[in-house]
Amino acid sequence: MKNADCFRFREMFFFYKLEIVIKNENTIVSSLVSKEQIQTAEIEELVEKKFAGSIPAFLTAFTKSQQLTADEIQEMQQMIDRFRKEHPDD
Repeated sequence: MKNADCFRFREMFFFYKLEIVIKNENTIVSSLVSKEQIQTAEIEELVEKKFAGSIPAFLTAFTKSQQLTADEIQEMQQMIDRFRKEHPDD
């Protein structure tokens, strides 16, 4: 497939950092990256485009529209604590 064809049918492809992440070979479609990589790229793009790269702004907007359970809040706090432990200078 030529580059022009790829852009013409862009809706049919997922792109990850300007690379095609699925391929269709003899009608067998396979992923070239993991679901987690796609989710990470999509969240990074969302935060960058809609919240000027600000995680606190994203979380503020998210928590205004979502009711978090005590378990979810605890899980988020554990992630923050783990990050602080792994990155003490940040």
